[in-house]
Amino acid sequence: MELFRPFEVFFSGVGEHPSLGATHIGLYAALYYLYLRNACQDPLMIRRRQVMELAKIRGVATFHKCMNDLCEAGYIRYEGIKNPARRSRVWLDTV
Repeated sequence: MELFRPFEVFFSGVGEHPSLGATHIGLYAALYYLYLRNACQDPLMIRRRQVMELAKIRGVATFHKCMNDLCEAGYIRYEGIKNPARRSRVWLDTV
C-alpha cells in the first residue's frame, strides 16, 4: 500500500461530508500520525487518552462521536475496548 493513500483518500473526500469538521480532521490526523509511527501497519493499537491528547479533544463523548462519524463515513474501522488494560483497534486502510 502506498504510504500516503489513507491521507489522500481522507482529504479528497472530507469536503463532501458536511458533518465532518475540524475535530474530525484533528482526530484523523492524530490517528494517521500513529499509523506512520506504527510503520503503516493495520490495525493500530491505541489508547483513547493518548489519541485525545494528540487530537486536542477534551471530552470522551466528543472522541467517541468523532470516531463513530469517521467510521460511518468509511475512513476508519474502529473496535473500541472498554477494558482500560487493553487497547482499542483502528484500521485506516479501509479503502
